Amino acid sequence: MFGVEFEVRGKAALFSEPVTGRDKTTYKVPTYGSLKGLCDNIYWKPSITWVIDAVRVMNSFDIGSTSVKTVKRSGGRDLMIYTFLRDVRYQIRAHIEWNNHCGYVEEDKNIGKHLPMFLKALEVGGGRMQPYLGVKACGCGFVDLQQCEFGEGNGAFDYTGDIDLGFMFHSFGYPASTPGGKMVARFWMPKMTDGVINFCRGEECPVVIPINARSKKSQ
Repeated sequence: MFGVEFEVRGKAALFSEPVTGRDKTTYKVPTYGSLKGLCDNIYWKPSITWVIDAVRVMNSFDIGSTSVKTVKRSGGRDLMIYTFLRDVRYQIRAHIEWNNHCGYVEEDKNIGKHLPMFLKALEVGGGRMQPYLGVKACGCGFVDLQQCEFGEGNGAFDYTGDIDLGFMFHSFGYPASTPGGKMVARFWMPKMTDGVINFCRGEECPVVIPINARSKKSQ
């Protein structure tokens, strides 16, 4: 296991449940898929895959709303209302695993190359793709990134005990890595303990639903 620990801050975040089209309303906490997407945007290579181990929620929940004008397919404009989280801050613990579906993974198994490149991208604020927290339509880009020690500093949910977060979207599973080669949506029942959510792996989610391969990618 080749792990990293870092912190991300942003003025806004919108973590959606995209399977039923609820991409305009945020969960109170990040989904596994959104954090994996964040790591992919900071540093991605075909030979590696990011596994999110845990997130620590540092700030209190502050939910706001905004209106966004969108262009209709039939012409004209529509006004969409988004609910989002304001002033967010998270500590993330993740690790790299090798992607055995990549044809040249054996030639690229050099963690001494990948980890320093990730940390360098973290230092400059992201890699070739802009990192963001959830759905970009809400203006959830322009995040601040830095290395940290997971658990350091004071968080808003320290010593609050267990908080059940209900039935939540976890992530999508794509045909190349799922049994039967189908695209699936994964759901689980997370619990936050003193501000920390320990993620299960996608294949460990208790509810897995096959979906149309054209469904939107999770945020």
